[in-house]
Parts: sequence; C-alpha cells; structure tokens
Amino acid sequence: MSESHLPSQSPRYYSREEGYSHIPIPPPLPIYQNRTGCFRSSCLGCGTMLVLFFLFCCGLAVLPSLEVPLTRKHVAGVPNAASKIAILQIEDTILSNKGFINDQIEDVLKDPTVGAVVLRIDSPGGTVSASDYYYHKLRRLREERDIPIVVSMGGVCASGGYYIAMSVGNSTPNVLFAEPTTWTGSIGVILSHYDLSELAENIGIEENSIKSHELKGMGSLLKPMTEREREIFQTLVNDSFARFKEVVCSGRATFAEDKAKLDAIATGQVFSTREALTNGLVDSEGYLEDAVKRAMELMGADEFSVEVYRYESRETFLKLLSGVHAQESANPIETLRKWTVPQAYYL
Repeated sequence: MSESHLPSQSPRYYSREEGYSHIPIPPPLPIYQNRTGCFRSSCLGCGTMLVLFFLFCCGLAVLPSLEVPLTRKHVAGVPNAASKIAILQIEDTILSNKGFINDQIEDVLKDPTVGAVVLRIDSPGGTVSASDYYYHKLRRLREERDIPIVVSMGGVCASGGYYIAMSVGNSTPNVLFAEPTTWTGSIGVILSHYDLSELAENIGIEENSIKSHELKGMGSLLKPMTEREREIFQTLVNDSFARFKEVVCSGRATFAEDKAKLDAIATGQVFSTREALTNGLVDSEGYLEDAVKRAMELMGADEFSVEVYRYESRETFLKLLSGVHAQESANPIETLRKWTVPQAYYL
C-alpha cells in the first residue's frame, strides 16, 4: 500500500470505488445554542417539580378525609353472638366533639344488638363543651336504648373524664370501677389566661384592634386583665362549675342526697382510688375485666352468651404515612386559636 493510501490523522471513510476519503469535521455548536438547551432543560425540570409539588399539596388536603373505616375487635365471649357489650375508649385530652369518641358512640346507637356499654376512661379531662357533649350523648344512649353503662377508670379519670363518667346515672349500683392506681376527681373549672403585655412592650408589639366595645377584646394576651373582665370571666367559670356539680349529682345518688358532701370535695383536688372510695366518688376497686363482668350481670348474660368487643382506633392515611394526626397538623390557625383565646376547661 502506497503512502498516499495510508490513513491520516484526520477522520476518513472507505469505499470500494474511491478508497479513503476525508470526512469533514462539523464545526462545534455555537455556545449560545448549548446554553439554550441547558435553559430549556432547566425550565422543564423546574416545571415538573412545580407540578409534582402541587399534586403533593393536593394530596395532603385530600388524604385526611380518606380514613380507614371504624372497625371492631373481638375481646371476649362468643364471636358474633346475638348480644354484645361494647367497650368505648375515651383517652387523652378531650378537645373536640368530633373524631374517634363520637364515632364509637354513633356506631353503638345504630346497633340494636348492643345490650351494655363499658366506658374505658383514661383522660385528664378537656374543654367544658366537649366534655358536656359526650356526657349528653352517652346519657341519651343509656336512656333511649335502656342499656346499662359501666365505667372502667384507667390511670387518670379526672375533671372532664369524671364528668363523662357520670353518664352512668345514679339509679344503678356498683357501676364505677377504678384501678388501684387510678387518680380521679378534680371536680372544678379552670380558664387559662396569660398576660404577655410586658413582653409585647419590650419587643415593640402594640395591640390596635378595632372593637365595638371595650369588652369585645376581653382576655387579650397583650394587655392586663381589668377587674371588670375578671368578674365576667369568674361568673362564666362559676356557672360551668355549678353545671359540673349538677352532673355529678345526676351520677352519684350519695351527692344528690347530700350536696354539702360534694361541696367539701369539689375543690379541684385529685384523689387516689382509696380516697375516692372513702369520699364516694367511685363504687369499687377493679380492672376492665371487672367492669365487663358487671355489665354482663346487668344485662343478664354471661361469657358464653355474649360477645365483648372494642373499637380499633380510627387512623387516617396521612397519620399512617407521617405519624402525625391530621387534625393536629392540618389547621395551624385553629391550633393558635386554642392557645390564644381564653377557654374554660374541666381539666
């Protein structure tokens, strides 16, 4: 092969007819074209991320409503028996008249096979309105369905928790059971208020609300409470306290007959089980199984003729994914309101 036919350093192609020929190397793309391509890719990526973020936000708004249906779990007795005892669980601080507690009560109201209810209460109480709401619904359940209610107190059954326990009524004996380590009582009302006016002044915050009357802004955290405002709030607390004592009398015959005895212990004090027995706040020392056994006695059944079940906690997909309750995280404004607006508690 001659030297002229040897490949050079420039790219070539080979054909049978022409031999080697040089292939022209195309010039590089102008730098502005490369930048345009990068810009287009970046825009496409950002647009995709924005769409995905929008869909994610929409999902967060929708997921709390996609809840797992309320389910029952067999506890004792005969599965699928014709007669049933429902264990309703009231736990933690009671702040709302919606949610798991309400769903349990509604389910029992619709089920004619439930012949007795055991309230398992482990709660320090909650707001005045929420506590009264559940007391009202459970009392209605007992009266309209004519079924007995028995209470099993857990670690704490105080204030609003004890208020709800009074739905047992005062005509059926031995229906309030407390564990040996239960704390109960705390009959009283508290309206929380914090004065941050000095702090606000130090950091330069001043309230300039436009009000129809000076009392419209009573309870503001950014100004000291006046004597007039304190009198009004005290009246509201006194009315709620009187309501609390009326409810206790409706659930404890001993206090209905001797209201002075109730006044002596309605100081907001928390009592141990031994003290609660001495003061007439509970009937017996016992555990959940003792309360269930008493419910069977009241409905004339035994473990061979009745099914005992409890409800599984109602979870949301959002809680399952994140471990945070949807109602706690979905509305920060409502959370802020609960902390800044004066509100009375059976707590």
